[in-house]
Amino acid sequence: MSSFPLQIITGILCASYWRGSWYFLDHTLFPENRFRSGVVSLASGITLLGMKQYILSPSYNGTKQLVRVFPPPKSTSLRTRYLQTNRFFVLYGISSACVLLWRGTWLLWDETADS
Repeated sequence: MSSFPLQIITGILCASYWRGSWYFLDHTLFPENRFRSGVVSLASGITLLGMKQYILSPSYNGTKQLVRVFPPPKSTSLRTRYLQTNRFFVLYGISSACVLLWRGTWLLWDETADS
């Protein structure tokens, strides 16, 4: 079977996530002050991306502790649950960090060009 339909669906879902996140931030993160919103977006994106890099490092044990607090069903091994949980948090965090970095950069460039 061709992976083309899956690639199209993935592209649509990524664009929808991006647009929804961007609009949500437009309405909630200092909507009256674009400069402040840009600075906070950029700083949050950098911080979140740094945190995700730490989570991906071998010295991080937070997900292992989380999996032990909320144990998997008996049909799933602890290692499988750990990998699934870690993958979810890392992918969601990196995607959020990317939206924040782009949004902060674009808002600050717009504010610089408009002034």
